[in-house]
Amino acid sequence: MGKRGQITLFIIIGILVLMIGGLVYSVSRGLIPGMGIPNEIRDLKVYTDACVAQIAQEGLDIMAVQGGYIEFPKRFEQESFIDHGYRIPYWYYKGDSRIPTRKMMSQQLATHMQKNLPICLDNFSLFRGRYDVDAEEINVSASIRDNAVSFTINYPLHIKLTGQDKSYYLERFGIDMESNLGKMHDLAVELMNLENRNSFLENYTDEMIACSDWLPYEGMEFSCAPKHWLVKDMLPYIQTMIMHNLHFLMFENTLYEKTGMPYYDKQYLVSGIKGGRFRKIKVNAIYNPAWPTTLEVLPSKDGVVKPLEFKIVNYIGTCVKVYHHKYTMEYPVVFQLVDTENPGAPFFFATPVIIKRNLPNRYNEVEPWPEEIDAFGSEQYCANRTKITQYSLSPEGKILTSPQVIEQRRNSLSVYVVDSEKPDEPMPGVEISYQCVQFRCDIGRTDYTRDSRGMLESPLASLTARFPDCEGGILIAEKPGYLRAREQVTVDNEANGAQITLEMKKLKQFKYEVRVIEDHNGLITERGLVGNESAVITIKNQEARFEETVIYPVQDDYFSNLSLPIADMPLQVDIKLVRDDRYLGGLALNWTPDLEEMRMRNHIIFTALKKDTMLANPTPEDFQMLMEYTKSNSERYPPLLR
Repeated sequence: MGKRGQITLFIIIGILVLMIGGLVYSVSRGLIPGMGIPNEIRDLKVYTDACVAQIAQEGLDIMAVQGGYIEFPKRFEQESFIDHGYRIPYWYYKGDSRIPTRKMMSQQLATHMQKNLPICLDNFSLFRGRYDVDAEEINVSASIRDNAVSFTINYPLHIKLTGQDKSYYLERFGIDMESNLGKMHDLAVELMNLENRNSFLENYTDEMIACSDWLPYEGMEFSCAPKHWLVKDMLPYIQTMIMHNLHFLMFENTLYEKTGMPYYDKQYLVSGIKGGRFRKIKVNAIYNPAWPTTLEVLPSKDGVVKPLEFKIVNYIGTCVKVYHHKYTMEYPVVFQLVDTENPGAPFFFATPVIIKRNLPNRYNEVEPWPEEIDAFGSEQYCANRTKITQYSLSPEGKILTSPQVIEQRRNSLSVYVVDSEKPDEPMPGVEISYQCVQFRCDIGRTDYTRDSRGMLESPLASLTARFPDCEGGILIAEKPGYLRAREQVTVDNEANGAQITLEMKKLKQFKYEVRVIEDHNGLITERGLVGNESAVITIKNQEARFEETVIYPVQDDYFSNLSLPIADMPLQVDIKLVRDDRYLGGLALNWTPDLEEMRMRNHIIFTALKKDTMLANPTPEDFQMLMEYTKSNSERYPPLLR
C-alpha cells in the first residue's frame, strides 16, 4: 500500500473513532448528532475534524520533544543540537538565547496546521463520487494557554453533491486540545534563566571535581609517593561522576522526592523557581557520556597531570605536594519536564555547561591569561579599517581584482563609569577596553566632552567610540584605586548608539597585622609573631575576580598596605603561618566585612591558629592533623577592623 493509501486508511479509522465518540458524547448531553450540519455533508465535516485533531496532536508532540520548535531557524548550527533520538536544541548557545516565545510557538503550530491539513484531507479524495469540493485559501491561528492549545481555522469549502443541484458552504473549523505545553514551557524558561543567571550546573560540576577523592584540585599533601593522572583517564571518570550525580538534582516548587541521603537532599535542592504552578511537574537533568564532552586540565604536559612537588629540607623524608589545578570543560545537559497529569507528553530542552579554569564561563566572562591573548590577531581585529579584495568580471570574462578599504568599527557605544559609592557621578580617567574571545582592544579613556573652543559641554564624563563587532564580548573598565569592572556587551547593528554604565568598586588601603592564637596542650594564649615566623595572607572573591596576597611582617614597601574593595561582598581569607620551611598553622574562612566598618576603619587584625602537636621529627600525619585543626576552628576568629 502506498503512502497516500496508508493516510487514507488512518483517516477512515479516525473518522469512525470520532463519529462513535461524538455520538456517545452527544447522546449523553441529549443532543442530536451533527446538529447544525446538514446530514448530507456530516461525514465530510467529521472527516475534516479528524484531520484537524491529528495534525494538531502531531504538532504538539513534535514541539514538546524539540524544545518548543517544529521547524528550526536556519541559523541554528548543526553542533547546537543534542541527538536524543530526536533533535533537542540548545536554548543557549555561544552567548545567544534561543528560547522560543509562546507567540513564536503559536505561529509554528499554526503554520504546521496550515501546511499539513490540506495534505491530510488529500482533496477529499475519500469522497470522490459523492462531493465536488472547491477549497479556498486556508488561514490558521493558534493560541497556547497553561493547560490548553486552541486552533482557529478559516478554510472556506464550497461543497456540491455530485449529480445534484444542492450545494453547501463550510468555512470555520477549530479545536481545543488539552495540553500542558504552555505551563511546561513557562517552567522550562524559568529553569533556563536560572541557569544563565546563577550557573548552577557549572557550580555543581566544579563541586563534584573538588570533592573527588581521586582528582587533583586544590590543597597540599604530605607524601613522597609519586602521583600522576592521565587526562584520557580523568575524562571518563568525570563523565561518569556527572551522569550519576546530576540525576539527584531537585528543584524548589516542583515535584521531587527526597533521596534519603542528607548531602543530596540539602545540597542538590536548587532554589529560585517561584510560585506553586509547577508542583505537579518533575524536572529531570540528563547527561549521557556519549554526548560531546571536552576537558582540559592545567597544569599538564602531554596529557599527564602532576602536582607541584618539593621537599622540606629541614625534615628528612617529608615531601609536600601542592595541588592548584584548573579544569576547563564543556558538555551538554538535557532537561526533561514530566507533568504527572499528562506523563505521556514530556517537554525537552538542552543547554551547554561551560567551565573555564574552575569558573562558570557561559558568557565568556573568564579573562584569558596573558599567554592566551592573540597580540597579532588583536591588532587586526581592533583596527578601524581593514583591507579586502574586490573581485569582478571584465567584459571579456576575465577575473579582475581591486583592493578595497572598509570600515571595521561601524557601531558606537557611549560608556559611563561610576563609583559604586557615587552612582550619579560618572568618573573621568577610566581606561576602557573590549575583549572578544582571545582578542583585546584598547578603546580609550572616559573624559568630559568639550566643544571646539574647549568649553565644557557636559558635567558627565563618558567615552563615545566605535567598537569592533562581537557577540558576547566583555567591556572592561580600569582605573587606579578601583577594582576592575567587567560587563558582557554584544556589539552589532542593534547595539549601535547604546549607552552603557559600568559600576566600579573603590579599593581602600588598610594597615594590617597578624596575631597568633596558640594551643599548647589545651592552654590557649595569644601573641604576636616571633623569631623567623611569617604569615602569607591571601584574600579573594572569585565572582568579582579579586585576589590580593600580602606577607606579614612587612619587609617590603610593596606589602605595606592591604587593598580591599569597599563593597558588600564575601571574601575568602586564607592565612598560612610558617617558619623557614615549616608550616606552623593558619586560618581559612569566609568573611563578609561590615560596609560601614570598612569605610570608617583603617586597620585589620588577622588571626593565625597554631597547635603544638608535633614532635621533633614530625610525620605527614602530624601536618595533616594541624591542617584539620586550623580548618575546624577558623570560623571562631574572623578578622577585626580597628
